[in-house]
Amino acid sequence: MNRVGRKLVLGSAIWALGQAAPVLAQGAADNFPTRPITLVVNLSPGASVDIETRLYGIKLSEGLRSQVLVDFKPGGGGMLGAAYIAKANPDGHTLLSTSSGYTTAAALYPSLPFDPINDLAPISLMSRVAYPLLVHPSVPARNLKEYLAFAKANPGAINFGTSGQAGLPHVLGEWLHSSTGTKVTFIHYKGGAPAFAAVLSGEVNVAFGGFAAMIGHIRSGKVRAIGVSTAERSRMIPDTPSIAEQGVPGYDVGAWLGFMAPAKTPVAIINKLSGEFAKVTRDADVRKKIEGDGGSLIGSTPEQFRQLVSAEIVRWKKLGQEVGIQLND
Repeated sequence: MNRVGRKLVLGSAIWALGQAAPVLAQGAADNFPTRPITLVVNLSPGASVDIETRLYGIKLSEGLRSQVLVDFKPGGGGMLGAAYIAKANPDGHTLLSTSSGYTTAAALYPSLPFDPINDLAPISLMSRVAYPLLVHPSVPARNLKEYLAFAKANPGAINFGTSGQAGLPHVLGEWLHSSTGTKVTFIHYKGGAPAFAAVLSGEVNVAFGGFAAMIGHIRSGKVRAIGVSTAERSRMIPDTPSIAEQGVPGYDVGAWLGFMAPAKTPVAIINKLSGEFAKVTRDADVRKKIEGDGGSLIGSTPEQFRQLVSAEIVRWKKLGQEVGIQLND
């Protein structure tokens, strides 16, 4: 065979492989899953991320007709679990269940063992919810103005509980106090559940909570809600003004939960999972539970979720530099 003939044959073979690749990928998606799926939560058990993940896992199991397991790998502001998923087998059977703390930690930790944008593939943003700012009844404040006045009169005396350094509650607290010229002492716990327990017991004076875990305590008076983190009020406590309404302009952040996969997971599998998660957000039982806890269901596309993650990392890096957030080793 002459040189021209060999080039034609080689070119045809390359073209055929290119045509076959999407078919093979789609075939893998058609057969997916082939074993149980594990949803790895990168935070400690007991908080709202845990509650939501288990709920979504049950419905995902029904939709895919496959067992769905929930595992926990907390630590490093959620980055240990995220790094684990970044290195996992990219076949769609091991996924990350993460929250808005993913972007705060990714932005603020000086070094990470993975690339938070390029080493993970967003699948779907599932839900968003406001965080109430909660004070123990021993704090003489029924609104944000009174709370800030108390903080100014007692610099550093207020203990502010968080779910861990670089997590969203920590960043929200840093933002609030730096923008109002007040000083508190941050007490970092290993997850939302122990932080919530601390503010309920009076071990700390204030914390950002989650409605799923704290609404009953708000209504019983065990803690007092004096603001919410989003610009709009929450339907859970409609008489409580937002922090922005109470004199902190631009203060507008909602906690979210979403799912990611290792970056090299086939696009066809990512799209299949995204479609299944979207179905979960339309499920009547799920909607009743999440909306009953103050959340809004979303069910985004992978690209929409990717854009949110990228934009938030930029936002929190900028805030961290402006506020001067210091992380302990």
